[in-house]
Amino acid sequence: MFLNAYADNTQLSNNVFQSNGGTFGGAIRVGTANLGTTDATSSNHNTNVQILRNRIVANGGVNLAGAIGLFYGSDNYRISGNDICGNSSAEYGGAIGHYGRSPGGRRSPALRACYAASR
Repeated sequence: MFLNAYADNTQLSNNVFQSNGGTFGGAIRVGTANLGTTDATSSNHNTNVQILRNRIVANGGVNLAGAIGLFYGSDNYRISGNDICGNSSAEYGGAIGHYGRSPGGRRSPALRACYAASR
């Protein structure tokens, strides 16, 4: 699932994300890393995104996140009640990768056996 930009107030709930792969997030990607050089040009404008009650299992990411990737401008995000298990990333964040400034984010997932291997 890729929420590119201006996906304010989007809710992803009650889904199964299994055996997916991606560059910046194996199952769910909110925004894009490294958009610009200033606060105004870097934000993806994805405020109040909620990721709730999903099963996120055995996904893999190449850069920055294995299961869920949150990028600059994902302000006030909420990740709650998910079963996140067995995900991996070749870089940071086997389960959840948060890259860039996104104030007010909250997460309370159950994480099991998620791996990240730094280069």
